[in-house]
Amino acid sequence: MPKTKAKPSGSSKKSVKIPVTSMECSAENAFYLHDGRLVNKITDLLLAIKETDDSIFYYHVTSERNDFAVWINDVFKLKSLSNKLMKIKDKSIFISQLEKEIQ
Repeated sequence: MPKTKAKPSGSSKKSVKIPVTSMECSAENAFYLHDGRLVNKITDLLLAIKETDDSIFYYHVTSERNDFAVWINDVFKLKSLSNKLMKIKDKSIFISQLEKEIQ
């Protein structure tokens, strides 16, 4: 998992919420799936999970960890979404929850 660098807000004004569908990270913070594919958007992660073999999903999501949820929290700072996904260990439920959150 890549290390995350905090980005300064640059302003003390109220922050503008960026839609999840437009969030993208740099290549250095991209998520590398176990099969070698790289994703740098949450929407791309959703597509990759839908298309990938179950073994790849369950490599990243186990009873002890959820690499996807950690990446979403660490890179995009979406703690609420990350917390919801962290509890999900089933691929189809994970997909449904992620679809619900990004639409």
